[in-house]
Amino acid sequence: MSISLYKISEQMKQESPVFIVGVPRSGTTILYRTIQQHANFSILKSDQPSKVQLSETAVFKNPYNTYLNQETYNNSDSEPFQFMMKNSELQEQFNRVTEPIQKFQRYFLGKELFQKSLSRIRLIPESSRTTLWSSMKNDLLIRSFFYFAKQSRGTQRLIEKTPKHIFYLPEIRRTFPKAKIIFVSRHPIDVFSSYRMRLQVSLDKNVDPRDLNWLKISPQAFCNQYSAQLKIALREARLNPDSFTIISYEDFTNNLRSTLENLFNFLGENFDANCIPKDENNQVEKKLDLHVWGKVTKKTKNWQDFVNWQDAAYIEYRLSEMMNTIRCRPYVYRERKLPARLARVSGR
Repeated sequence: MSISLYKISEQMKQESPVFIVGVPRSGTTILYRTIQQHANFSILKSDQPSKVQLSETAVFKNPYNTYLNQETYNNSDSEPFQFMMKNSELQEQFNRVTEPIQKFQRYFLGKELFQKSLSRIRLIPESSRTTLWSSMKNDLLIRSFFYFAKQSRGTQRLIEKTPKHIFYLPEIRRTFPKAKIIFVSRHPIDVFSSYRMRLQVSLDKNVDPRDLNWLKISPQAFCNQYSAQLKIALREARLNPDSFTIISYEDFTNNLRSTLENLFNFLGENFDANCIPKDENNQVEKKLDLHVWGKVTKKTKNWQDFVNWQDAAYIEYRLSEMMNTIRCRPYVYRERKLPARLARVSGR
């Protein structure tokens, strides 16, 4: 039985999907995996033993990646298509239902670049952003995408993780007024060292260096990114505590059960003991990122193996106020002012 675009839209507006955001390498993936073990978030139609699917859609950053040409179904590595479990039949239904939107959007050249740039254009108020989003019919498009993705995944409730969706909260809320959003915070040195460790592991596995540029982040660029995202999260947690929460990675690893109990209470779900992560047998993924597929451990690495003292001190100096706010104790920096020599070296 076919269903109209507007019936899909009205139905999905009443749902409460969950979106995980945060600084990349902060623990968003293991939380994503953990919540998917809950009965109401479980992906029943997954062919993986773990019933876990970790694709990031980035659909609020670029909604136009949701529709594909039929000839590209089988060979597509599109993240939205993977989130749809590569179900070409449901992708085709999605394309048919949203065909009027797709035809309408073809008249707007440069729409992808414009949407990606919105989060950086500080002079555009949030109300104008949501008006633009709806005028492009992106709210209808994305509700339809998640409607068919929910069917393809066979889940009772949807969860999605794209860390940089933190910059697209107005679009998320306009599309799903009842959405729940989780931000994962983590000690900045542990996050930065995770970038460096992932880069080293990827190079050892002969991953194409062109795919690793996002991991080659400088201490200065990292501080800018970390600060920008955490400022948004702190503001949202203060203004919208019923729909936005911050989860500390340190609390998650040190007090796993109690943190999950509080988290599921925020999501309006009962705690499910099956969510406690166990070692998975997915050896392909495990080779690339052991800690995502293993048990939750309090310490995943020694940060000194990947970050030198100068970079660590610079990062803690730049982010000292933020660290105090989220109760992160410094690892190396304990002085009031970073020496100019060190600032020049690490601020490259």
